[in-house]
Amino acid sequence: MHTLAIPTRDARSQEIQALAEAAAEASLTGSPAYLHLDSIRENSAVFQPRFDSIAYAPGRSERHIAELARIAKAGTDLDPVTIAAFGDSWYLLDGHHRLEAYRQAGRTEPVPVQALQSELTGAGRVHWAIQESVRDNKKNRLSMSPTDKMDAAWAAVARGDDVSIAKTAALYGIGPRAVSNMRSARKTLVAAEVDPTQHPVLSWSAARRETERLEKGGRETPDWDQDAREAQLKRKAAKSLRPVMDMELPPRLLAEVLEEYAPGLVEAMGRFVGHADDGWDDLI
Repeated sequence: MHTLAIPTRDARSQEIQALAEAAAEASLTGSPAYLHLDSIRENSAVFQPRFDSIAYAPGRSERHIAELARIAKAGTDLDPVTIAAFGDSWYLLDGHHRLEAYRQAGRTEPVPVQALQSELTGAGRVHWAIQESVRDNKKNRLSMSPTDKMDAAWAAVARGDDVSIAKTAALYGIGPRAVSNMRSARKTLVAAEVDPTQHPVLSWSAARRETERLEKGGRETPDWDQDAREAQLKRKAAKSLRPVMDMELPPRLLAEVLEEYAPGLVEAMGRFVGHADDGWDDLI
């Protein structure tokens, strides 16, 4: 089975700049209904909002691709993948699993696409396309983890996207309070001459830590390696959990197993999920 490559957050700023330059002038127009796979370019650093969802649950990604590939091998078209033009190239906005499934199925014929158009150019066109890439109203979608939703929303707020708090919350599937917290964090970072779109504050957790440090007068030395250590720990844990998760236990039974292993764990996890939309105030 195949899974998707894990996007690299550190490359996002450079890739956004490259796309903005490609779209500095008019881009391709028209609305093609089908394109060959090699005519669709991918830029996962910009248009793949699932970081943790892929990195820490590879089995889900693999199973999703395998199921889609089974359908594609039978000669059935999957839902159209969403594309947008930057310069003289079409880029994938939504449908990374479907595109990989077509490859696994050995698809040689053109695949169905839905081309989105905008009169925007340059950086404005990139930001518009990023918003379109995360709209959670498509079929055959692998759900995003709470961390991915928060990081995707933070990336938009950090860029200074001109979208209301309510619309941002609805677009990324988080609470309005979380968006408000992000806007405040951005103001603090900008005032301290920290670029909120650049490393090391690319993730929301890192931005929160730096904001809290600055609000305390910058007395503490930031631990920029914490994200990397947490990522390594989560991947190690995910690898160990995979045999259990591959059993595809119903949520109720899985909860009972976890509770049997560590009494109180499920309740604590419930509190974590409950606070996610508020910006994880008690958790980060």
